[in-house]
This record gives sequence, structure tokens and C-alpha cells, in this order.
Amino acid sequence: MTKLSIDQAQEQGVVIGLKDVTGNVSPRKDIDWQIVNQPEAFNIFLIALWELQQEGETDNKMSYYQVAGIHGLPKALWDDVDSPQKHPDDTDQSGYCAHATLKFGTWHRPYLAMFEQTVYFRMQQVAERYSAKYQEAIKTWRLPYWDYYHARGGRATFPGIFDDGKTEFPWDFPIPKIFTVDQVMVRNEKGQLVTHPNPLSFFRFPQDGNPLHSIPEKQWQIIDPQSYKNFSQLRTYRHGGNIESLNAMINRMREPQTNTILDMMDDAAYEDFEAVGSAARTEGASGSLEGIHNKYHMEIGNFGSGGHMSSVPVAAFDPVFWFHHGQIDRWLATWQKIHPQSWFEKGSPLRQENLLPFRTQKEPKEEFWNSDQVYNTEAFGYYYEDTTFGTPDEVKAEFFRKYKWSVRRAGVTEFGKIPEDMKPLPVESAEVFQYSSEKPGDIVLQPDQPEGFISVLKDTEKVVTPIAKGDQSAVADKRVMTNIPDQLAAEFSKTEIVEEKVSRHWYLDQAVERLALNGSFATFFFIGDFEDDPTRYVFQGTLAGLAAVFSAPVEACDNCGRQREQALEVTDTTDITPLLLDYIKAGKLQSLDPEPVEKFLKENLKWRVIKSTGEKIDPRTVRGLKIGLSSKVAPMLPATGDVVYQEFPEVIRHIVANSS
Repeated sequence: MTKLSIDQAQEQGVVIGLKDVTGNVSPRKDIDWQIVNQPEAFNIFLIALWELQQEGETDNKMSYYQVAGIHGLPKALWDDVDSPQKHPDDTDQSGYCAHATLKFGTWHRPYLAMFEQTVYFRMQQVAERYSAKYQEAIKTWRLPYWDYYHARGGRATFPGIFDDGKTEFPWDFPIPKIFTVDQVMVRNEKGQLVTHPNPLSFFRFPQDGNPLHSIPEKQWQIIDPQSYKNFSQLRTYRHGGNIESLNAMINRMREPQTNTILDMMDDAAYEDFEAVGSAARTEGASGSLEGIHNKYHMEIGNFGSGGHMSSVPVAAFDPVFWFHHGQIDRWLATWQKIHPQSWFEKGSPLRQENLLPFRTQKEPKEEFWNSDQVYNTEAFGYYYEDTTFGTPDEVKAEFFRKYKWSVRRAGVTEFGKIPEDMKPLPVESAEVFQYSSEKPGDIVLQPDQPEGFISVLKDTEKVVTPIAKGDQSAVADKRVMTNIPDQLAAEFSKTEIVEEKVSRHWYLDQAVERLALNGSFATFFFIGDFEDDPTRYVFQGTLAGLAAVFSAPVEACDNCGRQREQALEVTDTTDITPLLLDYIKAGKLQSLDPEPVEKFLKENLKWRVIKSTGEKIDPRTVRGLKIGLSSKVAPMLPATGDVVYQEFPEVIRHIVANSS
């Protein structure tokens, strides 16, 4: 078989990766690292991506618009690739994405490789206009990722439960600056540093009505009939353009979500691929890589402020989508290295099932990649340095070295020392941000948004409306994240535990029908009073976390329609330990022991359900919604023993029973 060139692959719509194209297998790196350490390659990347986005009215199957459209809208087949599971009442396939299935991670791997290959193809063309130094530099370029938990600044202050309404962390974890400016500085072919539009800030949709070039108006209406005209313009910009709001949210949620990913790399509950690979409900773990992925989609899209990232049909048009998914793919690769014996079950048809519409070069018009074929990232010419530390235990130890310092636990209320390689990189001095005095980079902020983060911190006298108790929901059945049989779980929960010898983490678990609200939604959990305005939830010091459901309307998603018929349940988990530790530090909670925590949560736990459009929903009307409380019990060194989980259904039952 003759291997295809990248020109042939692009012409035929085949995903070949960059190994043979560049002659090497190179690492994907965090985007700030690439900005600082690969300035020539990043320069070419920015120009190439911008040119790719400007193709506009083109029938090129590998244009930015058509590649992004594979994920959802427009309702059109990509390069005539049909789906054998398409609904008979669909006139066109709407989206190929595999959410809430075990193929979630494996489907997105060739999708990112297709985008990486497409961008690189344009980078080659751009580099031909530059010197040999630039042409050589791009050979080791790979699509960067956004590491959510790599510090990008100094001390961060955000809403908290202390008397001054604030809480602090020694380091800041905002969205990378490169996603927040509408202009960047690039070197042109003459070597001059010039101002250039930033292709990472937004994507402008073509408006000609041809589904090969733009999303028709009637399809926009499927997403949000009320505000689609505004939504269909420049609302790709993350979090509705409100950077302060976004940074407040991702800083607040960083610690509980870091705890969750550490659990996934280490806990026996996540040893099986079925547990970690998909948000679809299984016996065992409530968390998953897809669950964390869902949270970031919703946080970046800002729950009704118009960001496309919170809407499945158009999420991939937002440029940040690709770097967000790079992080999820990185975590999947790391988990694979730590659990080399765990994958799809032997004999499972899912292993060989086509990952549509991603063609291989075996028989480009007939053969598609499958999950077994994408197991190794090097098949596409890239790897992650996290996976290169030897044995599974060594890979896990390195992962914990990078991230465990930034979370607290029982008896340890202060954070650890940041590793040198996790400190912020000097991006401010990078060439891309060296603006002239005549044209600085403008932060892309749009008007008519909720109050900014700084003003919220200054205004601590706002009226806080306590939530009425009449809108709670049903109790979840057992999380049972250990191997304890269901019938023994209740008895185990009553087992005597010597609290002085164990460390506890507390979780709120959710199970719900994925298509309960025919689109994306999230459950916000609060421990204490809060201002009952969805646009203000992110600024509430009592916000403990959220559980997110990332789904499309059935009218825009064939896969979603089948899942609604099946009443498919998805799960998510929220680690509420960080906020409980803050309450302990503030003297309002005695300890993480069950007795004080149960009492405290019965008095203070509340939740709200919000659609991605911003609409508030009565939890009692959400089909299949169940909430549960669980606690992870781990022996503290030098003690030994198994990690186990306990259930506390009486807490949720108490809240529901006392609702009116």
C-alpha cells in the first residue's frame, strides 16, 4: 500500500496524522509553553489558522467550517459519509460526535488529529513564504493543549465564605491569555512585527445560508428559538465574552476538579475503562473524563450568556474547543499508561466499530479508524510527555507530583509547594504580546454582561436571598464505587471507622436522563445562602460545585434522539471537600467526620438546575434526576487498608422531606 501524502490526504478527506508528514513523533505541549519556547512555529500557526478560518464560502471538506461542523450542526453529511444508525425521519445526519458512549475519548482522538493535520497543511503553505528557520521550526509543531491546572499567574482572589466574602490561592489558574485578546503580534514575511487578528479568540460564521458554507437560520433556531439571531453571530467567544466571570469560575472549580482527576488516576473505582471513559451510567464510579469535560464546556460557555462551548451543535466552532479537548485526550493517554490492561472488553463490537467520519488510508472511501487503532497516539505522530516516565506507577507518581500539591485534605488546610515546572511561564514577554503603543491587544469583552469579578469583590453588602426549601429533588440510589455488593452497601455504611486514622473526601453525586431537558444543563450545588440569580451563581462564595450534562437537542443530534428513546442515564460527581475545609477554617464546621458534616449539610445544602440558555428549571420536573451524598474513606499513613466509599442517603432525604 502506497502511503498518501498530506496533499492527497487533504484532498480525499483522510486522517493520516503527522508522523510521516514531518518525519518524527513529537510531543503536544501546553499552549503557554509553545508560545514561549516555539515562537517561530506558533507564529506560523496563528497565521495559518486565521487563513483557514477565512476560507468562508468554500466546498473544501477540510475547511475550518466543515471540520468543525462534523461535531454537530449543520445538518449535512460530511463528504457523504453516512451513518448506519441514522434515524429514518432525519433528512440529513446532524452530528457524528460520540457523547455518553465508551467511544467518547476514542472518537475525539482522530477528530483532533484531523484538525491538527488540516492546520499543519496550511502551516506548510504559509511557511513557504518565510525563511528556512520557520520551515524547519514547524516540523515539531503539534496542536497544543490547555492544561487547566498549570498556574498562569500569582495570587488569585475570588468569592469565598470568609467574613470578607473572599478566598485566596497562592497561584492563579485563569484561561490562557492567548484566548482573551482580539489582536496578536506576528512576524510577517519581511521579519516585521505587525498586528494581526487573533484566530484563537472567535470564529465568524459565514452567513450565505448554504449548509456547505454556513448554518441555515432554521437550524440555529433548534438551539435556542428565543435568542438564535444573537447566538449565530460572534457568540463563539467563550463565556459570553466576560473573562472575569470565566476566570472566577474556573479558579473556584479548580480544586474539586483536580481532586476528581487525581481520583481517576489512582482509585480502584476507576480501574475499568467503562468507569472512566464515559459519563453514561455504569455500576460504580459517578465521575468520568467525560464528566470533567462536560463541566468545562458549560463553564466556558457560561450557562446562557451565549457562549457556543455550552451547546453541543456548535461547540467545535469556538477555537478553544480544540485545546480543551487536547487536555482531555492527554488525560486519557495518561490514564491508559497507568492502566495498560484496561480497555474495551475483549470481544466487544465497540472495539472495531467505525469512528465516523474519520477515514484511514487503507481504502480511503471504505475504511475508517476504530477504537483499537487509535489506542496509541503515536499512530497520529504525537505523544504526551506525561506518558514517558517508565512504569505505570512512575507515570502516576509524576502526575501526582505535578498536581497533588494544589489540593487539601483532612488535617491539611494549607496548600503544598508548587513544583518549579508548574509555575507560570513568562508569556507576557513573548513576542506575540509585544504590542506597539499605537495598537495594544484589546481584551475581547462584550457589553451587557453580569457585573465583573472585581466589582463583585468590592460589593460585599449585596442582598443574599436564602433559597426556599420547596424545590429539591429525589434521592439518588447507591453510588457504590467500591467492589462491595449492593446488598452489603447499607451494612458497610454503618461499619465503625476510627476517624482519627482515616482521611475523608465528600462528594455530591448526580444521575439523570441525558436528554431530560433536550439540551445541555447543569446542577449548581450551594452550601449556604446565595443570590438566586443564575448570572450571579459564579460569584457566590457558597458555590460548592456543579454537575453538568452536555447534550444537544434531539432535533440537531441523531445520537441524542436514540439516547432519549433509551432514557439513557448519565452521572457526574462533585467533590465538595474544598468548601467544607474552608468552613472548618472559618470555624463554622467542626471536622470532616460524618456526624458534623451530615448535620451541616442538612441545614445548608441547596441546589439549582439551569439550562445552557440560562433558564432556571424546577428540579422536580427533571426526568430521572437523583442526588446522592458519598464519602471516600482512605487510611492515613502509616496505617494501611483499602479505600472505600460510604453512602449517606438520609441527608438528601431529609432535605427533600423538609421541602414544601
